[in-house]
Amino acid sequence: LKEDIQSGTQNFDVAFSADSKEIFAENEKGEIVVWNIEQKKLVHTFKTKGIPSVTRYIKVSPDGQYLFTNDGIGFIRVWDLNTKKLVKSYGDWQSGTDRLSSFAISPDNKLFASGTEEGDILMLNNFTKEQTQLRGVSDYAIYKLEASSDSEWLVSVSYTHLRAHETPEHLVCRLLLEKKK
Repeated sequence: LKEDIQSGTQNFDVAFSADSKEIFAENEKGEIVVWNIEQKKLVHTFKTKGIPSVTRYIKVSPDGQYLFTNDGIGFIRVWDLNTKKLVKSYGDWQSGTDRLSSFAISPDNKLFASGTEEGDILMLNNFTKEQTQLRGVSDYAIYKLEASSDSEWLVSVSYTHLRAHETPEHLVCRLLLEKKK
């Protein structure tokens, strides 16, 4: 351990910038703070005034353009890292009362996926707003989700399963191709 960058704050998640020079975390006010690792100093704060609850998940897009935050109950925010402004905010896009236990974005920023404590996977297309729900994927919480580099597969991990799932777009294309045969 070199030294604390931020202490005294309960953090649920942390993310590196695409160039690995900055760290994104939540501060005691619920804001997203950006720390320069080499300089060991705060370089920006994403104000979350008026945004309810804490941030449970923080992701930076692979291209380094966007910051994605998820509060664990279904609210997703998309921040532009160049302008430092909130560009999209999705309200409670999930149905039911499932608590989110994991969060992933596809490399092309098109698909958001959340695993739930009830063992379901909820997906949202960032461009079309189409929602897909995979119910009963596991009898236990989905603790980790990861999207493949081509955005065609999503892997989920729970206590009892490691499963690969086709993303909605890939599944629809495959089914259409099979129907043509």
